[in-house]
Amino acid sequence: MVKAACLLSLLLLTACAVPIPEASLPPPSEPASIAAPPEEQGSEPVQTSSADPARPDAPKPKARHSAPVPASAPPPPPPPADLDRQPIEELVIRPDNVTGFWRLTAARTIDVDIGIFSGVHIRYGGEVRDRNICWFEQKGRSFDAACASGGALRTAEGSVNDEGLSMRFWVGAATINFSGKFTDAERVQGGFSGGVVGLSVTGDVPATLTKLPTPAPDAEERPSAALIRMVWEDVRKGALTEGRYEGAAVKRVNQGMSKEIAAETPQQLSYLGQILTRWRKEQRELLQDVYLVQTSVGRRMCRVSANAQGQVVDFSCLTL
Repeated sequence: MVKAACLLSLLLLTACAVPIPEASLPPPSEPASIAAPPEEQGSEPVQTSSADPARPDAPKPKARHSAPVPASAPPPPPPPADLDRQPIEELVIRPDNVTGFWRLTAARTIDVDIGIFSGVHIRYGGEVRDRNICWFEQKGRSFDAACASGGALRTAEGSVNDEGLSMRFWVGAATINFSGKFTDAERVQGGFSGGVVGLSVTGDVPATLTKLPTPAPDAEERPSAALIRMVWEDVRKGALTEGRYEGAAVKRVNQGMSKEIAAETPQQLSYLGQILTRWRKEQRELLQDVYLVQTSVGRRMCRVSANAQGQVVDFSCLTL
């Protein structure tokens, strides 16, 4: 009986091992997702990866790049020291030489009273205008000044130092004094005062000196330049053209140019600027064009003014 049972079991096992054709098998179904069992207390989490290391064609996990750590900002600068306790230094660029043309700017109205013993008294007011143009020629620590406006402010003697300059116009025993300090290499801020025998007796009248650029000959001459040439020729001939001059201008022209200068021939004219002159007795103001005139002999500075009709009102030339 035992042998028969063993033989029957062997036959059944052999029949179960017979292969079944694939066509008769049902299609595979999607595996159901299996929820992960909850972690047990005290167990460490298991890290999973989407890539299967067992499959050679599985995508490799991308390497994670850590963000760069920003550099630490430099420490803020220390607060400035108390400026009130520090000395303040001032740097002023001064010219090596004051030789050149300078424009004088001052009040529009300046009235001057000159007395032999009382000195010079100056009254001023109104807007600031260009009142004069002067030529400075420095020699060592001193310089000579020749100015276009004429009258009391025609020629002066001056001195210069590291701080500024001063000059003195003599009118008999009385003087008109200017002194100022350099604010830069081309500007002097100061003022005028009056005096007698070198002593100042009036307060400062604000004024500024500004150095002009080197004059260049005009490519196209202004109408006033042609007027200077015509007046120059009239004085040289000794006969002023009728109708060219206004009333008292004949006397001013004869006083404003010497025969020696008139004998020269103007060769080149360079415009320097326009100044305002005021004739106190006549209560009249004039705008005058100032020129540097190069002649066959030397250099002259001339001014000319005309009225609305084109007639000469004032004219003067001086030697530089």
